[in-house]
Amino acid sequence: MPSDDDEGRRWTEIGKRLGAARNRLNLSKRAAAARAGFSEGTWRQLEAGERQVAPGMTLPVSPSDRTLTAAARAVELDPAEVFALAGRTYNHAAHTEDVESVKIDIDARFDELHRRLDALGESMNRIAQTLELLMEDAEASRRARTPARRGG
Repeated sequence: MPSDDDEGRRWTEIGKRLGAARNRLNLSKRAAAARAGFSEGTWRQLEAGERQVAPGMTLPVSPSDRTLTAAARAVELDPAEVFALAGRTYNHAAHTEDVESVKIDIDARFDELHRRLDALGESMNRIAQTLELLMEDAEASRRARTPARRGG
């Protein structure tokens, strides 16, 4: 059974690889986390290889297989290699199903966002038309209040 030191070194190495890959892609930690679908704080823990459990006390990170897969893919690393470094077995079929379900969810969210943007566009057009009418009314009122000048 590996010692805590071995586990800590293993996660530190994985964190270094994630950080190097992120830098190679010129991504901020926030951007890499967004690509992976989790928080920047989680990304920072992965790169550090540890998480703070109490003031001054840290433990090696212990991400789920899904988190580890997402992190690797976010920075274009082979998840199987990252899993091997972590001492885990990568099950491509299981993680492919996860990716497919996420893609379906993203597609559904995109469709909903598209519908909302269309509705917003229609509302903006109505507002623009209303403003145009109000401007025309204001101009007509101004002309009606201004007496016509006579040449002289």
